[in-house]
Amino acid sequence: MDDTALRLEIGDVLWGLAELCDVYGWQLEDIAKANIQKLRTRYPHEFSVEDCEKRVDTLNKGRAYKAGKRAKYYAKGVKE
Repeated sequence: MDDTALRLEIGDVLWGLAELCDVYGWQLEDIAKANIQKLRTRYPHEFSVEDCEKRVDTLNKGRAYKAGKRAKYYAKGVKE
């Protein structure tokens, strides 16, 4: 998928999330801030794929492993 198409798809996802937040009376910005805080708590020093793969606080250990694999894939081309 090219960058333009990917941006359009991400826009669709973002729109859907904003609509869901609206239904519940939440602000998307508040959800994002809470998620950042959750991740800072989970990875206090800095995010690493290794820490993600070793997580034990999830009910499904496979989730952490898959998230780590996705993080490795996306980290190759995603810049902050």
